Amino acid sequence: MAVVFFTHAFPPLKYAQSIQVARFVKYSTHDIRLICCDEDSGKDHSIAEAMNGKPFEQFTVERKQFGSGFFHRLLAHVLVPDQYRSWALSVAEKALEQSWVSSKDLLVTFGEPMSVHLAGLRIKRAIGMPWIAHFSDPWADNPHRRIPVLRQLNRGLETEVVSAADRLIFTSEETRHLVMQKYPPPMAKKSRVLSHSFDPKMYGSTRDAHDGIVVRYLGNFYGRRKPDPLIKAVQQLYRERPELLQGVTIEFVGGIRRIPTSLLGTLASTLIRFVPPVDYKTSLALMESADLLLVIDAPFEQSVFLPSKLVDYIGAQRPIFAITPPGTSAKLVSDLGGVVAHPKNIGDIAEKLAESIMRLRMSKSVTEGNSMLRQKFAAPAVVSQLDSIINEAWQGSSKSLC
Repeated sequence: MAVVFFTHAFPPLKYAQSIQVARFVKYSTHDIRLICCDEDSGKDHSIAEAMNGKPFEQFTVERKQFGSGFFHRLLAHVLVPDQYRSWALSVAEKALEQSWVSSKDLLVTFGEPMSVHLAGLRIKRAIGMPWIAHFSDPWADNPHRRIPVLRQLNRGLETEVVSAADRLIFTSEETRHLVMQKYPPPMAKKSRVLSHSFDPKMYGSTRDAHDGIVVRYLGNFYGRRKPDPLIKAVQQLYRERPELLQGVTIEFVGGIRRIPTSLLGTLASTLIRFVPPVDYKTSLALMESADLLLVIDAPFEQSVFLPSKLVDYIGAQRPIFAITPPGTSAKLVSDLGGVVAHPKNIGDIAEKLAESIMRLRMSKSVTEGNSMLRQKFAAPAVVSQLDSIINEAWQGSSKSLC
């Protein structure tokens, strides 16, 4: 039996999904055949370095992109389920024609984008191979999808996938509950939780020596996820307790739209820095050298998302301050001994940031505790769970054929 991974994102494409799928390939004990995309988008070859020469069979199919910037973002919001549908379905047909898949193999599809699951559905219906659908985010219930008619159309597509797949994987218990609560119990029994992971072998850089305290956020901002809550909290501290911020530097590393000058106000120019995106390997080194790492999520009432960047933070073993609603990230950071504040409560953010800075002044060698919990997110442990789900799905499918 070969295990066929069907994914849009894979190194060197610069997506968080690329990193996670690469780890599954690297640490799985199964023979992997990979179907993935090449496109004219950002590339990050440092992601591929972590593969360490793991042998696997790979089929890469080019995707032509039409438009960029605003037009490309518009397509992402109005096409159902997303702008990758044409590519994914055409690759499914090619995979069947070229015998990249067979009924003797097991298929794992990785969404986002959710169009990859439609490709999995096409293949499943054609040859009946056992199929696992992996969801890094909710689909129809994703709070970022706010147009009612599109949510309804996505609901119909999601139902087809959930009904046909042999196993469903979600990255948090909260996501699984959100998605599966609308389905009957037999479908819910097919679902499993498998977290994102960090690769222990990619850490261990020499921490840079720096004066003062460096508070660092790594990642992009988009949609309703913005740096505004933290900047407003810093403004409050700067007015009320300016001495506390002496020697503190807050860095936002990654893609960000222009910050209005009015938001920054009279803050000292050395206090907040905006750093362009870096490659993945460099981002891990920046995590390890920070004194405090920031999570900033969208101001929803609840958040079921498990950001892969948060799991990278766990691997870096640095203190974490999460500005996030109740939900997956808030619970995990609290369990690790980190600090949590709601994005809508600027006063609480300011107070807890002040407490974190004072704690760091007393001991900059502080690391987050709970090493047993941390090891649950190490790639070897997480991929071992995936291998078990693969074996379970294969055995269940074999019994159904008897």
